[in-house]
Amino acid sequence: SRGHNRRPYGRYFRPSLRRLNKEYTLAVSDQLKQLPHKTLVMWGEKDPFQKPEYAPKLAAEIPNSDLIWVADAGHWLIDEKPTEVGENLIRFLG
Repeated sequence: SRGHNRRPYGRYFRPSLRRLNKEYTLAVSDQLKQLPHKTLVMWGEKDPFQKPEYAPKLAAEIPNSDLIWVADAGHWLIDEKPTEVGENLIRFLG
């Protein structure tokens, strides 16, 4: 049948892209300074939406954060590099 290989969240993808604001991540950085727990920032080296130069700036604003770069990945890390994302999360949470 048509669409049997489509991911169940596909209908949400395009509306999400329309709402994606490149400046939002940095705009909330003052609030992120208040995070009380260890935080993982995982960023795609080729992210076309949230530019890679934002990653170290964001991580610097979050106390007790770790920045991990995902090579050859864009914005949708879990789709592009699911194994690497999972391994990074297991190491971080372990």
